[in-house]
Amino acid sequence: ISAVENAFLLSRATRYDFHGKAMLKTNPKEYVADLGMRSYLAGYRTTDMGRLFENAVYYQLLFEGYEVHVGKLYGKEVDFVAIKDGGRVYVQVSDNMTNSSTREREIAPLKSIRDAFPKMVVVREGSYGTDIDGIKIVKPADFFLEKMG
Repeated sequence: ISAVENAFLLSRATRYDFHGKAMLKTNPKEYVADLGMRSYLAGYRTTDMGRLFENAVYYQLLFEGYEVHVGKLYGKEVDFVAIKDGGRVYVQVSDNMTNSSTREREIAPLKSIRDAFPKMVVVREGSYGTDIDGIKIVKPADFFLEKMG
């Protein structure tokens, strides 16, 4: 795995434990650098769209200069804890949230975070309000305009 990572074909996001306020040494999450190669090797499946979208958001955060981690909070996962210039933003990524159970699953971990840093959900499909309980809901095109503002 480290050889593939050193060849920049794969990147690992360490897990950040909100409760212990520390980086965990186990279970990093891997993201593939070339989604076309991934689709070629694993086959293209429309059911993977959410994973592909999360992968793209991860690499965009890295491109923008963020240090990116995966958050762990009492058994829940925050897709990204992005840190830059002393600031932080918590990001959930969802293909769509038309289903109320999906919406609650995406929002719940962000509601559990008890600090004032921005929290948002980037949603690829669908039309939603722009805010749920102080958590911004953004489309991919608006994502980086909203991030730290």
